[in-house]
Amino acid sequence: VYMRPVQPPLTVEDVAGSINVSSKELANFIAGKRPVTMPLATRLAMRFRTTTGYWLGLQDLYNRQSRISNGW
Repeated sequence: VYMRPVQPPLTVEDVAGSINVSSKELANFIAGKRPVTMPLATRLAMRFRTTTGYWLGLQDLYNRQSRISNGW
């Protein structure tokens, strides 16, 4: 996944505020502690000019890779 560097760098607080979610919710998603939900995927898509499917697809890929690395 490629994204151009942003100046000044984005913070969790900045992004969370811009998509109207809590910093804790976004930080937990970034850390892999919670999956992306449809509402979060939609908000991220609007913020980063992608699609909801893009974020849901990344979640699916993460889930599959996690199962493989855990021997499932």
